[in-house]
Amino acid sequence: MKHVRSILLSDLFARRADGEKPRAMQRADFKAVSKGRRYSSEMLTLQADARSDQSGEPRFGFVLTKKTGNAVERNRMRRRLRAAISETKALAGSEPNDFVIVGRRALLTAPFNSILSELTQGLSRVRPRSSSPVSSQKDRH
Repeated sequence: MKHVRSILLSDLFARRADGEKPRAMQRADFKAVSKGRRYSSEMLTLQADARSDQSGEPRFGFVLTKKTGNAVERNRMRRRLRAAISETKALAGSEPNDFVIVGRRALLTAPFNSILSELTQGLSRVRPRSSSPVSSQKDRH
């Protein structure tokens, strides 16, 4: 049985088809994003920051504390957020940004369309500006 378990774990951490390691946000990533731009509403707080490694596509992380509900309710909130992100992912852009969504209890009972509109509004407000070099501005006298 131990052998089967190690095979399953190795499958979880296998490299992706393009050779990169799987992306998982670590605690340090969450802390870095918390210092970035922010949008708050009744249902969620959306935090965003540009990644320093400048590779890959946008990553999303969730924070749902025990205060928001029991495990079943938190998992339901995660599923609803994942579904909303899959529909609004184009708004996140293609730049390598990190987004963290801090969920609130209102996510449980809110209609899905209102979650979509909150996420859409939040993504349009907090999306970090591209870190590509900007042309130098002339000094104003």
